[in-house]
Amino acid sequence: MKVKMKARGVMLVTLVVALLVTSAVQNVYIVSSNPSQILPVTAPPTLDGNVTTSEWQNSASFNGTLGNFPASVYVTSTNTSNLYFALNFTNPKFIPVNASNPVNQTHDFMALQIDNNLDTANLGTKASPDDVMVIDQYNTSAIDAFTSTNTSKPFTYDVSANGTQNGSGKRLKINSTGQVGYEFTKPLYGSDLKGHDFNINNTGVLQFRFVSWFNQSATANFSTAVTTKWFQVRLNSTGTGFAKAPREANTKVYFENIGGSANPSLVNLFNAYGFNLTVNTVDSIFNKTFDKNALVIVSISKNGYSQNYIDGLINFVKNGGHAMVFLSTDSSSSLSSSQSITSKLNIQLLNNVVLQKNQTSLNLTGFNQKLPFLKGNSTFTNAVPSNVSFDSSFALNLTTVHSGGYVLDQRGMTYPMFTQSNLIYDSNGNKKADDKTVLNDNLTLASTTDLEFGGRISLLPANLISNNFISKDGNFKYLLRMMPWSAGQIYRLNLNSFVMSTHNTSLGTTIRLTANVTNNFFTPLNQAVSVQITVRRAGSPITHVTLLPEQNGSFVGELKMQTFGWFTVDILSSSYGYGFATTKSQAMFISKPLPTYNSLSDLNMVLVVLGLVIPVAVIIYFYTKYNKI
Repeated sequence: MKVKMKARGVMLVTLVVALLVTSAVQNVYIVSSNPSQILPVTAPPTLDGNVTTSEWQNSASFNGTLGNFPASVYVTSTNTSNLYFALNFTNPKFIPVNASNPVNQTHDFMALQIDNNLDTANLGTKASPDDVMVIDQYNTSAIDAFTSTNTSKPFTYDVSANGTQNGSGKRLKINSTGQVGYEFTKPLYGSDLKGHDFNINNTGVLQFRFVSWFNQSATANFSTAVTTKWFQVRLNSTGTGFAKAPREANTKVYFENIGGSANPSLVNLFNAYGFNLTVNTVDSIFNKTFDKNALVIVSISKNGYSQNYIDGLINFVKNGGHAMVFLSTDSSSSLSSSQSITSKLNIQLLNNVVLQKNQTSLNLTGFNQKLPFLKGNSTFTNAVPSNVSFDSSFALNLTTVHSGGYVLDQRGMTYPMFTQSNLIYDSNGNKKADDKTVLNDNLTLASTTDLEFGGRISLLPANLISNNFISKDGNFKYLLRMMPWSAGQIYRLNLNSFVMSTHNTSLGTTIRLTANVTNNFFTPLNQAVSVQITVRRAGSPITHVTLLPEQNGSFVGELKMQTFGWFTVDILSSSYGYGFATTKSQAMFISKPLPTYNSLSDLNMVLVVLGLVIPVAVIIYFYTKYNKI
C-alpha cells in the first residue's frame, strides 16, 4: 500500500504504522548472568542525542543490532522519577536531512516501544496497549503514543485519545563515521491512563526495544521496518534501581498448556523473576519422568484435555504433588475438562455465573484474609496486591467446605480463595437471589484443596494469566505471592516433635502427650492449628485425642487407655492455609492387669467362699467313705 503525503503530520502517522506490524517476535534478551544491581543516577543524562560514555556509565547496558548494524543500548533511572533510554549505532549509509528539506525526502524514523504486558508481540492488546515514543527525523522531539489492535493504524497519539504528552526524546546526532544516537525519557511511574503510559508498579519489569526505518520515504512499505531484540530489566529488591539479573528462585515450574500456546506474558514474567520454568505445549510431563518436588501449572486449552491427562493430574496431586489449575469455559471441550477436574474434588463448576457485574476486578478485600501467603512481604517483590483483574463467566460452588473431611480418599480441607461471595450476578448482570438452588456463601472465584499426604491444588479462572490480564493491576503480584505458597515452599506446617511420656504402661495410666508445631521458618503457630491424636489397633481407630495449644508452638494433651494390647499412635496437624503435617507413628503397649486384693472386702469374700466350700467338701468325703463300708 502506498500513500502520497501532503503534510508532515500525516506522513508520520503513516510511517509509524509499520513499526509494530513488522518484524517477527524475538526472544527476550535478559541483561546479564551477573546478579549485580544498577542504582539510580543522581545526575540524569542530557537529552541531546549525543550518547557519551560519561553520562551513561552507571546505566544498565546491552549489546544488540538494529538491522545489520551493531547497536549499544542503555537504560537508567532517577529514583522515583524518570526513565532514560539511549541507542547508539553506526549507519554508514545514513543520509542527513533537516527541516528545510522536502518533506517527502527519504529519512529515518525511530520508536521506543515499551511492552506493558510482556508478551513480546508487535502490537499491544486492547486491555494492555504498549507505550511508544516516536521520533521523526524532521521533528526535534518525540511524540507520545500507544499501540492498539488495529493493524491499519496500530499507533494512537496520547493527546488524540484525551491523554497527555509524557516524556520526550531528541533526534539523532551524526558524526563523520555515520554514528547515530537517540535519547528518550519517560516517567518511571506513568499515571496517564488514557495514554496507557508505562508504570513500573504494574510488574516491576521494564521490557523494551527500538523500532526503526532507515532512509525511507512517505511511500515506504510496512515490511521494511527493523527492530532490536527485546531488552529486559527488573527493579531490585529494594525498589531503588534495576537488577541486572533475576533473583534466583527455588521453585521449579512446569507450565502445561497442551495443544495451546506458551503464553509469552506469563513465561516472560516468570523468567524475569528467575523461576526455573519448563513449558510443555506438546507432550505432558505426566507422560515422562519429571521433578515431583515441583509446581505444575495447568492451563486448560480450548480443546480441553483427555480423561487420561486429567487422571494423571489428579493422581499427581493425590500422591503429594502441587498444582495450580487455570480453568476455562471457552468451549464445550474446555468446560467439560474443567468440570471433570472440579468434580473429583467435590466442587461444582457453575457456568454463566459471574462474581462481578462488570467483570473487571476484585479488590483485596475480596481475598481470603485467612490465607497466610497474602500477608507480609512477598518472596519476589515488595509490592502488595490490591486487586486482581479477570473476565470470568463461572464460579466454583463449594457445596461442602471440608475441614478434616475426605477428598481423594484422604483427609483434606477445601476453602475459598476469595470471600466476597455475596456479589453474585447472572450472565445478564442481574444480581442472583440467595436461594436454595444457588447458595451465594458457597460461591467463590477460586479455591484450594490441601490433602493429608501433602498435595495441594488451587483452581482459578484461566484469564487471570491471559496476555490481557497477566500484567494488569495486581494479577502478577498475586501470582508471585501464590506460587511459592502453592509449591509448599512457604507457609507450610512443620510438626517438629511428638513425645509420649511412656510407651509401655498398664491399663488406666495417664499418658502425657506433647507436640511442637511451627511454620517452615520455625515460627511458632498456636492459633487456628488443629493437632489430633489417633490410637489404632490393627489399623482400626480406637480413640482420638485433641491436643490444646500452650505457647511457643507447644500442644499438650492426656491419654488413658481402657483396653490392653499393642497399639500405634498417629499424630496429624492441620491449619487453614498451611496444609497438613504428620510424623512417624509411635508404638504403645498397654499390659493386662494382674489379679490383686486391693481392699478388705475382697479378702472377706474369699474367706466366706472358703468357709462354705471346705465343710461341704468334708461332708461329701465322709459320706462317701461310710457308705462304702
